[in-house]
Amino acid sequence: MENNEINYKLVNLQIKAYRDGLSLMDSVEKVIRKFDGKQITKRFDTALKEIDERLSYTMQFNSFDITMYIEDRSISESKQDISGYKYGVAHYLKDSKVIICGGCIEYGGSPEKSFIIDGKFNAKAAIERLENQKEYLTSYTKEAEEQLESVVTLQKEKENIENSVRKFNDKVNYMIAQYFDLRLNLQR
Repeated sequence: MENNEINYKLVNLQIKAYRDGLSLMDSVEKVIRKFDGKQITKRFDTALKEIDERLSYTMQFNSFDITMYIEDRSISESKQDISGYKYGVAHYLKDSKVIICGGCIEYGGSPEKSFIIDGKFNAKAAIERLENQKEYLTSYTKEAEEQLESVVTLQKEKENIENSVRKFNDKVNYMIAQYFDLRLNLQR
């Protein structure tokens, strides 16, 4: 498969994962409301898993995250070397999970934004973050779909910019570039 073809498939797979996560958010919100004012225990994780087995939560350091793990995360292709030996190659998504809701267990100066207050779950803060994440994933996914349609144009634009940067760097004397910070870096 051509690299662009694989990348198209990977982006579509990632978009599908985000849509899956978005489709679970209303049900997750109900679980969050159910646990308002309660201690978060294994029962919370069990309630999430009743919605979808891929859902889980973590509390580590000062972070509280509800995530959906992506099971369908790769695309396989067959290749053949010059001697005729066939082998498989897997291409993976950049992300292995979708964050459904995430925030701090304690916000120093703003306890109302804390997910946990005096050992009890603060559903209001979690729902606010869930709504923000829903808006973000919706717009992010839409933007990705739109840009996927014009990726060839974006690649050409990037190539033109890189060529302009190279031309600029080539014309500036190295000493002048050092003293006046005129070197532009192309990083991948």
